[in-house]
Amino acid sequence: MATDMRIGSLGRAGAAYAVLALSLVIPRLVSAPRDCPPKPPWWEVHFIVTVRGDYSVKGRHAGAAGEYTCTAAWSGTMERDDEDFLLSCLESDIRGWEILEKGEAAGRTDRLTEKDAGTRPRFDLYYVLHEASRLRFVFRIAGPPVPLCDSPEKDLLVLPCSSEEAAEPSDYNGSVVSGDNHIGIEESDLEKAKVERKFSWEWKRRQWALRDGGAVAFANRHRAEVTVSLIRHGL
Repeated sequence: MATDMRIGSLGRAGAAYAVLALSLVIPRLVSAPRDCPPKPPWWEVHFIVTVRGDYSVKGRHAGAAGEYTCTAAWSGTMERDDEDFLLSCLESDIRGWEILEKGEAAGRTDRLTEKDAGTRPRFDLYYVLHEASRLRFVFRIAGPPVPLCDSPEKDLLVLPCSSEEAAEPSDYNGSVVSGDNHIGIEESDLEKAKVERKFSWEWKRRQWALRDGGAVAFANRHRAEVTVSLIRHGL
């Protein structure tokens, strides 16, 4: 009987020791993930460009004047890559495109719309430049040829672009008459949960070109507005 009691006491002692051991191990298992390094932050990026403008083309064989509106949108993500930042596109689209032109060629007058244009504008958000404490977004909207009417005197419609993308092919920056097309945010803005910045400018150009039929006058102007929104994810 005494032997049974000793065995029972030893069994209870062993069980108590096992419970104590588990009580020491389980908290370590639970707290282990806290020792893992946090995942780096990343950002949702939403980029919207709206433009409204008009143009005219006057040459020996034809003349035309038109008005247009365009809305371009880009959505994606941005993450750090050492000292740089990488953009990944999820969606890029021309959400709105309207053009109305009155053209005179070959002795007749036509009223044409975007349905008569062979191509739509194309929107490209290329990359992010990291300069000192600022991030600059580089983009361009490529326009279709105008006029839409049957004319040998055509040129590409110049649509908005950022300052860094403006050197070629049209020296866009030199015709910005008001506002600023330097599209960027401060690096300190990346610490915020959400940030939104707006930019606007006016652009105007009139130039002459020599074609087979003689001199052609191209005039184009527009007002552009850009909204950049970032939403931070992660620590």
